Amino acid sequence: MRTNLEIIDEYLAGSLSDTEKAEIDMQILKDKAFAKDFAMTLLAKKAAKEEADIQRKKDFESLKSGMDLQKNDNIFTKRYAKVWAAAASIALIVGFFTIFSSEPNQEEIANNYIESKLNELPVLMGTDADSLQKAIELYNKKSYTEAANIFEKLADRDAKNLEYYGLTALQLEQYDKAATIFEKLSAKEEFKSRAKLLQALSLIKKGDKAKSMEIIKAIDKKDLSLEDKEFIEDMAIKN
Repeated sequence: MRTNLEIIDEYLAGSLSDTEKAEIDMQILKDKAFAKDFAMTLLAKKAAKEEADIQRKKDFESLKSGMDLQKNDNIFTKRYAKVWAAAASIALIVGFFTIFSSEPNQEEIANNYIESKLNELPVLMGTDADSLQKAIELYNKKSYTEAANIFEKLADRDAKNLEYYGLTALQLEQYDKAATIFEKLSAKEEFKSRAKLLQALSLIKKGDKAKSMEIIKAIDKKDLSLEDKEFIEDMAIKN
């Protein structure tokens, strides 16, 4: 079996078929390790070629009559300036792939979404302090168990209450329960897309990534907020 470096050498030498080139192009996009090998090989070859070109130029210049010390200094400076430039380019690409490889995975994206979008519910005005408003206040204080007890009683009255009940289950790490609640909520057409997103989120936290991605790919994004659309796109990219 050919190594990555052998395949990359053949690609750069132009000895692959169009089909093989297309496969390599796709692998560069999907396989971070292969992409890093490709970039490093490309830059190493470029640096080696530039070094060889510079050396040939230096040898030629040294044969010219009347070459003075200033010319020697200029050649030396240009030669090593290019070498350092090549080294800097390699360092830059290594840094790029380090950053790229440290991008968040699906669970980290899910955690970030929960932390930034689901940690606080909007406060309602003029509601009974012993019911919905009380539950929202408890949720925002992270008293999720107490909030869940109230939301459970209110869940059948309104779809939004059902969503909040599911969110408390999610915050309590009751992922199966949360996924079931959001699946029930998705039966209400006006909440379908949002409910499916939250169901997928619960399944990611549960560890069922296959089912989560199946749901995400089927979500109609047109009714979602910009933040929710970005979340779905980020999850799809990491699939």
